[in-house]
Amino acid sequence: MSQRKIGITLLWLVGITAIVALFFSQPIVQDETYHHFSDIKTIFGISNFWNVISNLPFLFVGILGLYKLYRFRSLTNSNIIFFIGVSLVAFGSGYYHLKPNTK
Repeated sequence: MSQRKIGITLLWLVGITAIVALFFSQPIVQDETYHHFSDIKTIFGISNFWNVISNLPFLFVGILGLYKLYRFRSLTNSNIIFFIGVSLVAFGSGYYHLKPNTK
């Protein structure tokens, strides 16, 4: 078996083991003061406005990266997945900062 196949197999095994281990672990208790951020203003009906809006650069960089990949014809699966992931951080983090809680 080639080193590449061994590496890919090992990566899959570690990933699957980590996912299975998560099902058997207890939730991590988060201190409620963790969710107290510097900005608590509501602007335009958006609570924690600046904490939420500060995630827009992730979306901008993700879309710009995808555009550049397309423009320079360097669309590889790993590049596409990376920039889609960067874009999705904007939505996940923005959603969390809109109403932070431990649930």
